[in-house]
Amino acid sequence: FGATASPSNSASITSEVLDDYEEGTWTPTLPNGGSVTNYKSTYTKIGRFVYLYCYIYISPSNNGSQLRIGGMPYIAFNTSNYHTNGTIGYSSNINTASYRPLVYYNQSYMYFHRTNGSGVTLSNNGIYVSGGPLLMNISYETNT
Repeated sequence: FGATASPSNSASITSEVLDDYEEGTWTPTLPNGGSVTNYKSTYTKIGRFVYLYCYIYISPSNNGSQLRIGGMPYIAFNTSNYHTNGTIGYSSNINTASYRPLVYYNQSYMYFHRTNGSGVTLSNNGIYVSGGPLLMNISYETNT
């Protein structure tokens, strides 16, 4: 649909047609080792924006690698400006208190970045115990 005129301010419109809508499921993975029990993982894609939900139980390998959750349905936008937003709704036995998920640009995985600006990311051995449940919502921009 394209029922609106161009904005009157200095913004410009490149497209006002809704040309892509999709709903589905995805299968989270741990690319740096470990196992995932997938209770429910869904996505909605509207245009170039992807909205993910997952309720999973993760048991990452205790190998010191960066904790990553892969298997996302689309590769993120290819720019270093991090077109992403993520929230953790619940985690237990996982040290996520001061971390938020970020989707790495030009990749199909997310990692957990410390929120205090220190540049620290959560590693597989940063988990308190062998694993735990994790509920998250993630939105990001893709090239397609």
